[in-house]
Amino acid sequence: MVFAYIGSILTTICAVVGAIVLTTYLLPILIYSRFDEQDLRQKYGAKWAIVTGGSSGIGAAIVRKLAAQRINVVVVALDDSILKTSMGQFRAEFPGIQFREVGCDLSEEVGTGQDPEYIKRIKEKTNDIDVQLIFNNAGFIKPGLFAFNSLPSILANYNTNATSATRITHHFSKLLIDKKLPGLITFTSSSAYWVPTVLSAVYGCTKSYLAQLGAVLAAELRPFGVDVVVLHPSPTNSNFYQNVKDVAVLSGAKAISLHPSYPASALFRAAGRVIIVDQGSVNWAFKLACRLIDWNVLVEILAAASKFTGDFSKEMKRIGAKAR
Repeated sequence: MVFAYIGSILTTICAVVGAIVLTTYLLPILIYSRFDEQDLRQKYGAKWAIVTGGSSGIGAAIVRKLAAQRINVVVVALDDSILKTSMGQFRAEFPGIQFREVGCDLSEEVGTGQDPEYIKRIKEKTNDIDVQLIFNNAGFIKPGLFAFNSLPSILANYNTNATSATRITHHFSKLLIDKKLPGLITFTSSSAYWVPTVLSAVYGCTKSYLAQLGAVLAAELRPFGVDVVVLHPSPTNSNFYQNVKDVAVLSGAKAISLHPSYPASALFRAAGRVIIVDQGSVNWAFKLACRLIDWNVLVEILAAASKFTGDFSKEMKRIGAKAR
């Protein structure tokens, strides 16, 4: 009798907790799904935006949406043929809009107190304009075992994904505050934020960093009229997958990837309304899985099981090592 009573109480508690967990996550998603895209020029009085990684993928989709709203854009990306081609396309599609090109390497590493070359170029291209919309979108993935990837490649991945966004955000957020201008700062994180990214250590941790940075800045910058959005896009069809064709899990992600316009649209719907946006079913599945299975337990499972996956075995074979 006592055990039945205790069991009944535990069942009720579990049901209530489960309902709270599901409701507090799914209800905001349902509400957010009703939002329409906003005109950011009208919302913030903005004439200029900056987009990193703006030559392709999500970045290029953001650039096009901005230009369609009559917002001029500073496009920051690697100085390569893709950037040249994209700039030509942007100017042809939106002849009345100004586009400024910053071809640079966001992975550059410099000493404390020094500006990397990309910051110098960005400052040169923007010192005569008010940039009120900042889209930190640039990033790439470097697969492989952390200890066997070269340190320069690891730091290049880290600096591109995290350090450049930190420097760019610091520069423009201070300008917005000093000039008393409203604005929007966004960070493109990833569905990888939710789970440990085995064989892509730096990618996962940098995306987690961006999510945390954005969450904190949302509170710090709101009193100054600056909104912050952190976007967790589901797999997106872009050049992101170009150099990871041999990684099965990433090939699987590419197979279900969405058009870049979907995550770009999510940013325009979320601005000033919500801070964290989990876009797409992959994010929803990962988030709910992490609510059902404690993250500490998930880490233990991945640590024990990862060595049995095909990608892990392939990487061990590549470096000529055997698991103990």
